[in-house]
Amino acid sequence: MIQRPTQIIALLPCIFLLVAALTPTPAAARSVKHRIAHAPAHVSAHPPAQIPAPQVVTVAPESVMTFIAPNVAYQQELRQHASEARLQLEKYQEQAKREPFRQLIAETAIALARQVEAYEALSQNDAAGILLEVFPQGFNDVIWRLGNMSQHGHAGASLALGLLNRHGMLVERDEVKACQYYALAAEHKEVLALYRQSVCLSGQADGQQAVLQQAAEQGHPAAQEMLGRACYEQPQKDMKCALDWLTRADAAGRASAQALLGWIYYQGIEVPQDYRKAYKFYAAAAISGDRFAQNNLGECYELGRGARADATRAFFWYRKAAEAGLPAGEFNLGRAYLTGLGTSTNKDMAKLWLVVSAQRGISEARQLLDTHEDVETQ
Repeated sequence: MIQRPTQIIALLPCIFLLVAALTPTPAAARSVKHRIAHAPAHVSAHPPAQIPAPQVVTVAPESVMTFIAPNVAYQQELRQHASEARLQLEKYQEQAKREPFRQLIAETAIALARQVEAYEALSQNDAAGILLEVFPQGFNDVIWRLGNMSQHGHAGASLALGLLNRHGMLVERDEVKACQYYALAAEHKEVLALYRQSVCLSGQADGQQAVLQQAAEQGHPAAQEMLGRACYEQPQKDMKCALDWLTRADAAGRASAQALLGWIYYQGIEVPQDYRKAYKFYAAAAISGDRFAQNNLGECYELGRGARADATRAFFWYRKAAEAGLPAGEFNLGRAYLTGLGTSTNKDMAKLWLVVSAQRGISEARQLLDTHEDVETQ
């Protein structure tokens, strides 16, 4: 499993606070892809008789690397710790000619690199991005030292150099070098590097599968999800294999795996249909910011599947999905404004969101606009 870095705690309290604060917990990171909401509730109005209620647009989960954003308060706390870390590093860099401080800065870079990779393993890309902001400001002249450590077999240094080359931080972006460094770290069974190496081996089926299997068995949630999806998406679905790996990824807090589990149970695909299970998976994903989960959680609340019907919560989650740029969410939000689902009717807002979703390929949005002259576009 991915472990919290601890080797620099005694030397740099501020960085310790940063690392401790940035370590995702399964409870905070849980998520899935569909529709569910948490908001104040009031009684929903029925659609006006002259407006036929169109079918809810449902969206299947996206592929493995789904974008998940921590909540705003969490991001603010994260940025505060990152700012404190930068200030502390600046103080130590003033003494960088002294060997202990040079080594300390390199170890701090490794600790942060591990944490960035850990966030990315859970598809917490916003959190990873906040940590990446520390590197350009706080790690001058650290590349040489990391390179030297990597040459002497330091897996963490190789992992950090893989990350920096992949993102183009402190060095020119270079995917080839990134893969070379990840391979060096993977030789030491570094789980975060094993997953990256499997990505680098894409297209080399046999080699990729073996490395991906190692990463999954050692607890990498993205690798676990990939194996689960492979079992689920093959022509003859292997549901035992799929549910085993997806459940492990869910336990680690991998939102897109939770999303797929929600979709499986909601649709009753190769398993008994279970709206309550689907709701729980969707809710976890939606809270973490997964736009597919938010949209489909809205459906759960609108239709009363897996939870008591609640129009206000349905509207809340449709709006979240729409604001995150999901076309189906945009349609459902426009429909909510049109019919007064969980909100006051607002034809201007209905038109705005329906036009956007129609432009992005939602045929139901175009049909709804064509049906109602009062919201029709020219």
